Amino acid sequence: MPPSPFYNLIGHERVQDVLGRMIERDRLPHAFLFVGPHHLGKTLVARQLIRAISKEAEGAASMDVIELGCLTDEKTGKKKAQISVEQVREVCERLAMSAMNGGWKIAFIKNADALSNAAANALLKTLEEPKGKTLFILRAPSVESVLPTVASRCQVMRFHPVSRTTLATALVKKGHAKPDAEIAAAISLGRPGRAFRYLTKSEDRSQTDIGVEQAIDLFSSDIAKQIRLTSGLLPKEDVNKRSAADQTVRLWQRVLRDELLRSVGCEELVVYRSDTSRNPRLQPWHVSRLIATLKKTEEGRTAIAHNTNPQLTLEHILFS
Repeated sequence: MPPSPFYNLIGHERVQDVLGRMIERDRLPHAFLFVGPHHLGKTLVARQLIRAISKEAEGAASMDVIELGCLTDEKTGKKKAQISVEQVREVCERLAMSAMNGGWKIAFIKNADALSNAAANALLKTLEEPKGKTLFILRAPSVESVLPTVASRCQVMRFHPVSRTTLATALVKKGHAKPDAEIAAAISLGRPGRAFRYLTKSEDRSQTDIGVEQAIDLFSSDIAKQIRLTSGLLPKEDVNKRSAADQTVRLWQRVLRDELLRSVGCEELVVYRSDTSRNPRLQPWHVSRLIATLKKTEEGRTAIAHNTNPQLTLEHILFS
């Protein structure tokens, strides 16, 4: 059996096996849709797939590879929310031309969920009738986040979170200390990219530790203190408030989930470890209150996504 074209990957054995067999048998479809949460390794697999095809085609010189994603707004410096129809038309025009030496033409669309309706419709004809050796690799959080007419024309490859044990073991093999690897595996919730970021970027690690402590302090304080503390949680710039609020609520969810797990005797599933069986500041909380507050956090994330005032949303979660 030939060696796998994929390397340095953590998890996703089934995806590697399926893609490896397709390359070996020269039976690649004309379009893939890689779906799954962020930081799982979809981009790494896509680029290694492209590299493997290049090797089979005897060199990148015989390939034309295009990467397509959201552009940066020149005025704000922020990423635009959508991929425009003009971007897609430009890619399709390039794909319509012959690649060097008649080789592969590959388009990697990194934000397929951000295709505007017009952009998605402009892509359909090329997806339906690709010329020559053309391959599309689309990346998105879920199948549902992509226009159905686009998703239905792709072979879906699903990426799932890696088990905590598998991830921690892989991190140790890559040279990280076992205690650090176990913490990173737990905090990342099965996402190798997040685990590596936690281990290699001290700023991220410090922000996480501070955020956990702030969350515990918030949920164990009286209303007056909660108002004071929440007033300083979000940045002053409106453009960053929604993202910061969503990150804050996600951290709250993990802290509350940990406390719920501790309260029902499932300490081994906890993300943020504690020296005590339950955090003494949250110990008075009953299971019903923890569950109710977790429901409020999910409602809060939905509200933030629909442009509800982020500051008011945080306060609503705390005071309910």
